[in-house]
Amino acid sequence: MNLANALIDAFQRHPEKAAIYWGGEIITYTQIVEESDWIRDYLLKECQVNPGDRVALWMKNTPEFISILYGVLRAGAVVVPLNHFLTAPEAELILRDSGAKVIFVDDAMYKGANSMREVLPEVNLCHIKNLSAGSSETEQCMHTASVKDEDDLALIIYTSGTTGRSKGAMLTHGNLAHNVNSCVKTMRVSETDKIVLLLPMFHSFMVTVAILLPIKVGGSIVLIQSLHPPKNILQEIIAAEATILPAIPPFYRAFASSSLPQLPLRLCISGAAPLPREVLKKFNRQSNMSLIESYGLSEASPVVTLNPVDGPWKAGSIGLPIHDVAVAIMNEQGQEVPTGQTGELWVKGGQRDERLLESP
Repeated sequence: MNLANALIDAFQRHPEKAAIYWGGEIITYTQIVEESDWIRDYLLKECQVNPGDRVALWMKNTPEFISILYGVLRAGAVVVPLNHFLTAPEAELILRDSGAKVIFVDDAMYKGANSMREVLPEVNLCHIKNLSAGSSETEQCMHTASVKDEDDLALIIYTSGTTGRSKGAMLTHGNLAHNVNSCVKTMRVSETDKIVLLLPMFHSFMVTVAILLPIKVGGSIVLIQSLHPPKNILQEIIAAEATILPAIPPFYRAFASSSLPQLPLRLCISGAAPLPREVLKKFNRQSNMSLIESYGLSEASPVVTLNPVDGPWKAGSIGLPIHDVAVAIMNEQGQEVPTGQTGELWVKGGQRDERLLESP
């Protein structure tokens, strides 16, 4: 199995459908497949990338990020997204730790990446402005590098390093495909949905929920061009008629503090940090949408829990485990807490969440 097969499937069903809304530009599934096809061939032929090799993406949010991500997967390689807020020395540590063979950069990251050439001469530096997809034969577009089994690596997501040096969460094709399928069922996502992508793409929340998920169902990605002022986000959501908004509490705080227009969204999801109850109540009171909380972590690919889409909703709760996912509620002694009681959420191999998990 290969996560990129979902892109090929969507392309075959509706090649001229909008895969990405980027401001006033519409990028079709045909364009994404052709660009990823070129990237795959470039990696295999020019960079001598082999299945399992690491390929880093150090870029800000652009449509090219998505094409390159799928091109890497189609080559059978492993994607290593880098935080674009890192300094060059910090990025160097991750490149060394992951063993990256190639790094793709944009204008903003080129200077920092170029400064590492002397200390990392083995890493092939590729500036996206020098890439040109050209044209692809239909037969070539159908080809995706084979991945032997679901335990093959697809992504290495580096954590924020809040408890020490940043560590890489090694996620397989099976890990990510399972989480995407669980999100499809829990969030009731279909090909008619248009999911907003406004947070940095290097974050596991965005990779799964705003890229892999819409591509899996043959939906669309509404890639926000400008975050400031917040009204720009709303204007792009309205223009593209977006239906699902995954974001973090600061955005919902800003929205709740302003007069919201009628929006096409059917579902708003808050993750990555606790959502203040007053923000939740104010947002839901003044809008026509449902704002629900979720919880996840990079090691879990990343979505773990979500408040039920149809309710009941409980302010301050991170909800219930999503479809086909189980969690254990543990006390400080490491003992499992009976169902219905409050405890701390622990995830095997990961960090504990300091919030309380409550039964809605």
